[in-house]
Amino acid sequence: MNYREFLFETYRYDHAENALVLCYRFADGPRFEERLSFDFPPLRLSADAELVLDRVFRLIFLMAGVSYYKAYVSP
Repeated sequence: MNYREFLFETYRYDHAENALVLCYRFADGPRFEERLSFDFPPLRLSADAELVLDRVFRLIFLMAGVSYYKAYVSP
């Protein structure tokens, strides 16, 4: 399979399910998501702590996406 490009679509923290959802797709190809579930109770965080946590989630999103990209490297 050869896809034109790999797209890092979005990531989000699902508070209801206490999970990080990472969404990726290949242009003109499959779309998929990875869900990372946390087994500890969600905490109320300050605005600064939420910002830091979002940065951590973004790094996880980018690092995990590289593995998917390598599965079908675009030309």
